[in-house]
Amino acid sequence: MIDIHQLNSKKILIYGYGKTGKSLFSFFKKNLNSNVKVFDDNLIINKKYVIKNVVNFNADYIFLSPGINIYNNKYTKYLKRNKKKIFTDIDLFCSLLDKTNKVIGVTGTNGKSTYCKILNYILKKNNIKSKIVGNFGLPVLNNNIKVKNCVFIVELSSYQLDYSSQIKLDKAIILNMSPDHLDRHNTMSNYVKTKFKIFGFLKQKNYINGAANDLNSNSVYKKKASRTINISKFNKDICQNKKFLKLFLKNFKIKNYKFPKSKVVLPHRNEIIRNYKNFIFINDSKSTNSSSLKYSLSKYNNIILICGGLIKKGDNWQLGSLKKKIKTTYIIGIDPVKIIYSLKKQKIKYHVSIKLSKTIDIIKEKYLKLKSKNKTKVTILFSPGTSSYDQYKNFEVRGNHFKKLINAI
Repeated sequence: MIDIHQLNSKKILIYGYGKTGKSLFSFFKKNLNSNVKVFDDNLIINKKYVIKNVVNFNADYIFLSPGINIYNNKYTKYLKRNKKKIFTDIDLFCSLLDKTNKVIGVTGTNGKSTYCKILNYILKKNNIKSKIVGNFGLPVLNNNIKVKNCVFIVELSSYQLDYSSQIKLDKAIILNMSPDHLDRHNTMSNYVKTKFKIFGFLKQKNYINGAANDLNSNSVYKKKASRTINISKFNKDICQNKKFLKLFLKNFKIKNYKFPKSKVVLPHRNEIIRNYKNFIFINDSKSTNSSSLKYSLSKYNNIILICGGLIKKGDNWQLGSLKKKIKTTYIIGIDPVKIIYSLKKQKIKYHVSIKLSKTIDIIKEKYLKLKSKNKTKVTILFSPGTSSYDQYKNFEVRGNHFKKLINAI
């Protein structure tokens, strides 16, 4: 484990100055007497802390932001050569926690934040001090690390797992797996391997502490799980069932495992925005891959689907029997060619509207202004199934734009 005293008077490099990098910089300047330097392509910081050449600094410790891709970088050779020096803010966080605290790690392709919220709700309902950290909200080092007798629920992305080496977990779960971030991990096999690092961080590896849920979500995932010993394996998605929660949260002295769905709903995840006449508007902007899109399609009927954006490498847009639920589709995004090809092949009716605002204008004119006696419920589902970066800063901005347009009707 990293010893905070070990870092004193050492040369520390923070590579990347986004939210995580700023959090690390603030922590080190407050707690250490070390030579701390920062490298980032777009820096607004006191020049005395900035280095222009990573190699010349010869760091003792490198703290990497999760957004940095060491495999495709002008310093790739240097970073690979010094991989043993690379740590993350979560490595440091775990090393600083008091022994009275417990840590639950949650990863998977979809549903991580919601599941963290479910666990947090159950623990708090049973008067157990708990906190969600990691890839959820604020960087981990922005939390009170001196707290005792607390359960920390850490949401872990594949990026964070890839670079971390010192995480210590009491419980670990993979929720599901489908192609995601393959532009970074290159193959599904690499992506799955990175996710499975979570079980290597368990303090005690056994069938109660480690769980691979919903193995049917991907064949590569299922094959990897079959070769992994001392974890529980479930072909179906059962992670929210009371029976599973009683097993997974054993030793936490929990009596009440109930959680109202209204208490664990997060923005931009199948969020009901408005009911208008016989139409219901759903904001599912967090749908950034086809698996999350398919999940949303399974929940509703008589759907007018709004989708599109940047399709992720390796994603499979074959909707199978779910296509029967769709009345018609509106495609947004700068380059809709791949989605058009897929929908056309599946004989799904579509319109290309490119911009979200234009899409809502079309829907208003074609459906909402009609005086019809037909009271059949129609779901207008905004579930892009893609990343947002072609037109929006992130999925939150995309979802908020949708909400603004709908609430203005």
